[in-house]
Amino acid sequence: MVDLLRLLATVQMVQGHTIDAVLDPLHRSGPVHDGWTVARGLTSVAFLFVAGLSFHIATLQRFERHRGDPTAIAQRFRRAGTLVLIGYVLHFPAAWLLSSDPVVRSAALHEAAIVDILQCIGLVLAVLEVLVLWLPSRRAVELACGGVGAGILALSPLGATLDPSGALRPVLNYVTPTGGSIFPLLPWAAHMFLGVALAPLLLGGRQWARCAGTGAALLAAAWAAGGTEPVSSEHLGRLGWVLVGCGGLALLAPAARSWPPWLLGLAGETLFIYVLHIVLAYGQGIGLSDRVGPVLGVGQSVLLAAAMIVLSCGGALIYRRLASGLAARTATS
Repeated sequence: MVDLLRLLATVQMVQGHTIDAVLDPLHRSGPVHDGWTVARGLTSVAFLFVAGLSFHIATLQRFERHRGDPTAIAQRFRRAGTLVLIGYVLHFPAAWLLSSDPVVRSAALHEAAIVDILQCIGLVLAVLEVLVLWLPSRRAVELACGGVGAGILALSPLGATLDPSGALRPVLNYVTPTGGSIFPLLPWAAHMFLGVALAPLLLGGRQWARCAGTGAALLAAAWAAGGTEPVSSEHLGRLGWVLVGCGGLALLAPAARSWPPWLLGLAGETLFIYVLHIVLAYGQGIGLSDRVGPVLGVGQSVLLAAAMIVLSCGGALIYRRLASGLAARTATS
């Protein structure tokens, strides 16, 4: 179920960004577009939540062994730092170097300081690793993650009131969207922490029922909180729908075992696919948003999105084969 969720979210991510980069504003209305927009809003929640589930599987299910492995600990922190670094590289302020217009240069620096999904995942990953090293048991980490996730959702309205101007802008951008950050920790990090906390409940037997039932409970909680905490209720609702979808994927999981290995293997290459398609869709001066722009009709945009999915996934498979070959040669040398 975890790999299927990651794979589905990857396809949804690529098509969503591609269509967003080229679709004419004349077609950005109506029930079909509204439904597409709602579905896009679930993609990032799914990625963050599955990152939490994956952390639980890879780390908490072998809690003591991981804590006793300095190499694994170093690799985890290195992975977290790499994600944060790539996140900033993707927002490199090229216009600051190439333009003499002070307004353009200032906007480029502000853009470079925003927090995107890779910075969010990387920082939370580092925090999770600290919790594993600090707390005495797997259960303690799960409870802490549940508390932190709930606390982040509760504090999210406060984050939206902060002013990130001034020298602390790069730091405050991690907790507020008002400076342009797309995925500040408030509220987005909650989904990753809740993924860790809910993993024991969701990954047992009868996964479809566990996921669908938990999702329904979160949807009910979102409805109950809707009038008083709109930000928190919105994110609870998104997570609820993701979990309901996970119930359906759990039913599909037995059939997926007969799929070609390379197809499910794409679920392990989401970082490569993310970076490649972001550069192709939004890269400054080279991406579709600049080279084509929002001028295409629905049919053309969908065809271009399909081509982007094939290109991104094909590139990931080539990268996977090259990396495996290099690793094999290194091991035998």
